[in-house]
Amino acid sequence: MQNRDVSSWKTYRKQSNKMRKLIRQDYQKEQNKVARLCKVNPKKFWKYVNSKSKSKDRIGALKYTDEQGNMMSADTPAAKAEALSAFFSSVCSHEPIDSFKPLAQRK
Repeated sequence: MQNRDVSSWKTYRKQSNKMRKLIRQDYQKEQNKVARLCKVNPKKFWKYVNSKSKSKDRIGALKYTDEQGNMMSADTPAAKAEALSAFFSSVCSHEPIDSFKPLAQRK
C-alpha cells in the first residue's frame, strides 16, 4: 500500500476480508468433499488426514543420570535407547511368580 489515506486503508481491508472469506469457504468446501466421499474413497480421506497430521519432530536429546549420579545427555539413537531402557528397568520390578499367594476359588 503506497499511500496512507483512510479510504485506501478501508478499501484494502474490505478486499482483504473478502479474500479471507473466500479462502475459508474453499477450505470448508474441500473438507466437506473429503468427508462426503470418505466411504467411497477412503484413500483420499486418509491422504487428507495424513497431510494435516504429519509432524517431523524427532525426539530431542534426553537428559539422564548415569550410575555415578552425573547428568548426561543422550544425543544418538543408541544412547537414547540405553537411557530409556535404564529408566524403565529401574521403574519396573521383576518379581518371581511363586512369591504371590494363590487366589481363593470363587463359589
